[in-house]
Amino acid sequence: MTKKVIITDITKTPNKENIPKTDGNYFNHFQEKTLKNIIKEDKDNIINSTIRILSNCVKSNFSDDSEESNTGIVIGKIQSGKTLSFTGVISLAIDNGYRIVFILAGTKKLLENQTYERIKKALSIKGEDELRFVGNEAQKDIEDALRYEKTIVIPILKHQKQISHYTQILNSQKIKNYLKKASVLIFDDEADQASLNTQERKNAKQGLNNESTIFKTINDLRKTIPNHSFIQYTATPQANLLISRLNTLSPEWHEVLRPGSKYTGGDIFFKNKEEYVREIIPELDPITNNYFPPETKHLKRPPKSLKNAIREFLVLASLKFKRDELNPNLKETPDWWKKSTMMIHPTHLVNDNKKEEKGIKKFYNWTENILKAIEDEIDDNDFRSFKVFYDEIKESIEPKKIFNIFPGFDEVMKILSGKIMSSCKSHQVIGGYLKKGEEFQWDIPNNHILVGGSILDRGFTVENLIMTYMPRDTKSKNQADTIEQRCRFYGYRSDYIDFCRVYITENMINDLKKYNKSENYLTEFLSKNSLEEFYNSGCKMLMDNNLIATNVQRLRDDLFSTRFKGWLRFEPQFEMDKYKKNNRTIDLFDNNILSALKPKEIFPKNPTDDNTHLLYKIDIEKISTLILKLEMNELTDQDRIFDLYSLFNKIRQSKKYCYFLKIAHKRKYRERTVYKNKGKYSVQLFTGRIGGEDRKMVVEKGVTTQNIPYDNEVVIQLHHIFSKIKDDPYNEEQFKTLAIYIPEKHAENYIRKYD
Repeated sequence: MTKKVIITDITKTPNKENIPKTDGNYFNHFQEKTLKNIIKEDKDNIINSTIRILSNCVKSNFSDDSEESNTGIVIGKIQSGKTLSFTGVISLAIDNGYRIVFILAGTKKLLENQTYERIKKALSIKGEDELRFVGNEAQKDIEDALRYEKTIVIPILKHQKQISHYTQILNSQKIKNYLKKASVLIFDDEADQASLNTQERKNAKQGLNNESTIFKTINDLRKTIPNHSFIQYTATPQANLLISRLNTLSPEWHEVLRPGSKYTGGDIFFKNKEEYVREIIPELDPITNNYFPPETKHLKRPPKSLKNAIREFLVLASLKFKRDELNPNLKETPDWWKKSTMMIHPTHLVNDNKKEEKGIKKFYNWTENILKAIEDEIDDNDFRSFKVFYDEIKESIEPKKIFNIFPGFDEVMKILSGKIMSSCKSHQVIGGYLKKGEEFQWDIPNNHILVGGSILDRGFTVENLIMTYMPRDTKSKNQADTIEQRCRFYGYRSDYIDFCRVYITENMINDLKKYNKSENYLTEFLSKNSLEEFYNSGCKMLMDNNLIATNVQRLRDDLFSTRFKGWLRFEPQFEMDKYKKNNRTIDLFDNNILSALKPKEIFPKNPTDDNTHLLYKIDIEKISTLILKLEMNELTDQDRIFDLYSLFNKIRQSKKYCYFLKIAHKRKYRERTVYKNKGKYSVQLFTGRIGGEDRKMVVEKGVTTQNIPYDNEVVIQLHHIFSKIKDDPYNEEQFKTLAIYIPEKHAENYIRKYD
């Protein structure tokens, strides 16, 4: 394939080679009907991003035979409207003469059905005949669409047989002749799932060129289409962005979708108070000494946390029903009016396995048993088990004045025992749950409890979701893109967010909070910069040290981590005599900046010249400027400088000043042993008793005789060293270097790769 590189810079105009016409019937229908109830600002964002995406694609047709293709990526947050986005792009593509549109709709039939029904509903226009959907006679349908200049949409699963089937069809001479001058669009929904080559790591280590099955079949399909754009859609783009740029699925252009104003994602659930999140308290089995979660094999009965979640769901659904009923304006939103859903996502297993780990079927049976027990309680007019949840919810919701008068307990129980329980159905959502072409019936009944695993992991939208119970976790590090994809509770729920709750483990709460910071960092960078700038940064991402970015088997290149927490230091830059330049840089800083400040002399209880230091309080911006001027021999160290510079600028938004220490200022220098390993030099600054005291200066109380107020400031130490290196040309050289303390409050960890 011949690649056409287009760099998307959102500050500039779209690709001038392919500016689509925007006044066609299908795009107008999309704007007027599909986006009808969306506020103007959100609608404008969707329209503009749709135009930008198609403008970055290969143009729809050519006057002469052509071979032109490219790969792009569209990044949108979980449940934020990615399907809506590519539906809009398809509507615009129909008006602009694209004849074949493939949609690789994930790996699950449930998701494929959902995607197909949404697109068909959104794009079908009464009286218009430009659109076709592939039927049972696929080859004839495609040939007819090309012959009569219609657009045919082909949704398929990421299955080898399905993709290979269409590769064979497109290889027919009749279709090949058409495609020499016509372009195809291929949308890869959930593009980080299944599509990428899982052999990349092995290939790099063993010098192989193997391809995983789906990756190969996608490439085979693309090779049959001389002119096309491959458009990846995902909420978790880590793997797609980190694969080798030589990989055929490495994106050349990008678009970041902005969530709508009513979106409730990680910032709502995890950034601040976490008022909608419930920690699943681990339950200890005294016989096996195992905890649930994550262990399940010792469970003989439903866990207490599951019972609690189901009961709280029923109370919340009752209150939401009452709120909806009291507000006649809400009848205008029938999709969620008086409707509620709970999702139970306990494991990836369907059946209990040989290790006695419990599967979805077991949790489904437990759910049925819990509901039966609740029915028995209702028959006995016993509502005591609901009181604690009612009281907690009342305490949370009543101050928000959602109700003029908060419904009493008896009134809520009447709704629960009548309207809610009578229209509540539980579902075991596993493979084969829905037949081909069958949709999930959200409207019948009004309330649902879904118990499922991997089918509920990705893409599938759980409508009217107010309660999530997800005890899934791992004993080791969580994989960032995997846990984020399980956040089906994100979405457009602002109209009823106060009735939403999420039950997850403490570890998962912490990891999702960390991932949310990482996601915000990446989307902000990609919203402001080109993809080329991202690649030039080494694909730098903010990623907590306790998270694994993605499945590294899909990555050819190693990932390097830079952690800013606690003490870090810069090694002597002897090679190329850069240490001399750094000495001069630090001397200029001392003479021009520090000399204008009034320092304070600090020392421990038994002062000597070796442990008496000068303390300055200085604007951290001055330190940012200093470190940016330091020269490093290694690319990794130079990148650490840039990362530290960015971190200091971020810290300065909440903490303007930092502490700066001139270590042992009464001495000309300190002697330190410098070590050399594989050509690289290193020095231990904090050795012995005095070094131990140096580490604690300022950041710990009681180390010095002076009272130094400390509140999570960054601390920088300037060390003047006289090197001792046996049998080395840099023995007895003087160099100046910095040690920097980053408090945990400001700690960050970056990853990047080096080709």
